[in-house]
Amino acid sequence: MTVFLSLVGLRAQELASQEHDTGNTTYSSIVQVDTDTYAIAYAGVDNDGFIATFTISADGTSITEVASLEHETAKSLYNSLVQVDTDTYALAYTGNNNDGYIATFTISADGSSITKVDQLEHSTTNGEFNSLVKVDSDTYAVAYTGASDKGFIATFTIAADGDNITEVASEEHDSGKGQYNSLVQVDSDTYALAYKGGGDDGHIATFTISADGSSITEVASFEHDTDFGEYNSLVKVDSDTYALAYTSETNNSDGYIKTFTIQSDGSMGSTVISGNAGFRMLSSPLAGYIYSDLLDELWTQGMTGADDTNGDANVWTLSPAGSQSSSSWTALSDISGSGASLTAGHGFLVYVFPDTDNDGDDDLPVTLKISGTYNSSSATYGSVPDGNYALAGNPYPFTIDWDNVSKTNVTTVYVWDDASGGSGAYKSWNNGSGGLTNGLIAPLQGFLFLAVDGTGSITMEAADKSTSAGTFYRLMQNNTGSVGFNIVTADYTDQTFISFMNNGEAGIDAADANKLLPLSPSSRVVGLSYVEGKSLDINNLPYESDNAISFPLDVMYLNVNDNSEFVTQEETVTMTWDLNELPAHIAMSITDNNTGEVFDVTQVSELTFTTVAKGSFPSSGNEAVSIYPELGNSHFTVTISYSEMGTDNEEHTMPIQYALHQNYPNPFNPITTLRYDIPENSYVTIIIYDMLGRQVKTIINHTQDAGFNTIQWNAPNDYGKPVSAGIYLYQIQAGGYMQTKKMVLLK
Repeated sequence: MTVFLSLVGLRAQELASQEHDTGNTTYSSIVQVDTDTYAIAYAGVDNDGFIATFTISADGTSITEVASLEHETAKSLYNSLVQVDTDTYALAYTGNNNDGYIATFTISADGSSITKVDQLEHSTTNGEFNSLVKVDSDTYAVAYTGASDKGFIATFTIAADGDNITEVASEEHDSGKGQYNSLVQVDSDTYALAYKGGGDDGHIATFTISADGSSITEVASFEHDTDFGEYNSLVKVDSDTYALAYTSETNNSDGYIKTFTIQSDGSMGSTVISGNAGFRMLSSPLAGYIYSDLLDELWTQGMTGADDTNGDANVWTLSPAGSQSSSSWTALSDISGSGASLTAGHGFLVYVFPDTDNDGDDDLPVTLKISGTYNSSSATYGSVPDGNYALAGNPYPFTIDWDNVSKTNVTTVYVWDDASGGSGAYKSWNNGSGGLTNGLIAPLQGFLFLAVDGTGSITMEAADKSTSAGTFYRLMQNNTGSVGFNIVTADYTDQTFISFMNNGEAGIDAADANKLLPLSPSSRVVGLSYVEGKSLDINNLPYESDNAISFPLDVMYLNVNDNSEFVTQEETVTMTWDLNELPAHIAMSITDNNTGEVFDVTQVSELTFTTVAKGSFPSSGNEAVSIYPELGNSHFTVTISYSEMGTDNEEHTMPIQYALHQNYPNPFNPITTLRYDIPENSYVTIIIYDMLGRQVKTIINHTQDAGFNTIQWNAPNDYGKPVSAGIYLYQIQAGGYMQTKKMVLLK
């Protein structure tokens, strides 16, 4: 037995070690008996079953064996030990002929006495890979591998003194395979199981188990790893967050840690619908007739299977078929269990009413979730005509990364955010910049994409899971950059972007993101650039150019008149810009076309001005998905100029030494950027600590190529929860280099 202590800057420090068995020790399971006493069940010499007790001092420096009992002379493998009462313990193990056994023991508080009380052979065909948990005061559940390697869960009642063990129920949950089980409690009657299933793939399944053990019902299941899933260990991180350590990749036996959200009812992948009335783009991790189940918490109308079959339908799909720019919205007529069916990877649009049960009261927020066997296969949305939009959706119960999605003639993703800027707007991302936070697409989220320069298609796979697991940051890749403009009035906000890529062009290119008109008109402020008469949310430009590039940048303050037209009005606006990801060889200036003033953005951090009233335009456009028109003269002209990078590009773009720079901004709220330089390929770790030396967040922990790098932190900890205001340390280790700096979070 070995005890470790974690230290800042160290992986671990060994405090004490005790060799308690010189013959054999495998399949160990340890539980705490008292404040300083512990019991271990293990397979000893000849695979006989042993239970041993130890005292371990509070500081971990002392380990002393107290007593040992050989409880099984035939075999005791795959041990899982849990506490029954103050001095009673239950052990699930694999005994003679690989049969499944439950045994009980009394262990005194000081560990000096170990006595076997009772034993039950619950499976006479097979009982391996045991994971035992307590369900109620006298009820227990064990997940195990039964006959033909099938997956089983069985329940038992065990008296407080351990003297009576009775099997209550058994459920075969996987007829293919159910090995390497790890069972944990989710809620009072809900449990999650990680196991290796058919094809040796990694699975997560959830179950409800009644307090008396008489009922075992599978709620949801998900094949999270389509390659391999052995040696599972599942733990609860937070109220709805779970971490799984397991072995993947058959040939390499690599170790992985994944996180999952699991709701109290056992469903996985959910979204909270909050705010006011308005549109939401949705998807489902289940395909088929899912509309009525998924939308059960919302008010639906005008469709068969809806809460009210009268009125106008409030669920639509977008058809991308037909000629260029002919995408069209289609209202559903039947959302019952035999009506409209949703294809994996497709999305749909819902108008949300705050009163979800028609009782006159607002009911938001509500949580949307759905149970069943979740999609784990790849999902392709293809055959989208050039120039048309398609409404796709996340087909999995976890966040995916748009940058990892396979795309053909598609670059940009658009997500409708009903709360954006105070009035609702599309957020876009083009694999490098945009308003959609790092291109992350949440569970149940629908999104638009546009086919450009040919028939468009996307393919989403389970491997597209975001590795940041809800931690919003993005590494800058070589030969990319961006500038974000933030536009603020007293009531509304908006953003617009410039990106720089090797494939960028001064004119329209595939990575440009259109500035889309909102799904419903309301007052707002809008920032946008124009190229070749098209309004853009992201204007993608070349990373290198021999010539300067200029383009119009406009800001409009819009109200809505009685004809549902947008009317431009005068309003005081402040515009700022973020230069953290502007490449060093690129300079930018802004010209106010009304005053003729020219501003160097490195010398001026913001502009405050009054928008111009210059007429009106339709708020809906001519297509199902339309862009803002170019109206009158733009308020500004942006000029981009490029300096020589030289023929030896590496000399100018590769650092010559390791460096960690001061974060910017500092102090910050809520997001800051960390910059660091890596002169050669290195294994890099960046960890944030509080002032007591406790680890708060691991930002980077993998091999990186040489280059100048930036990464953003918006102040969550390792569990995805916001941290409090204060002083934090951020530390880099790469090669033999280590450096620590301070930063201040304000709230």
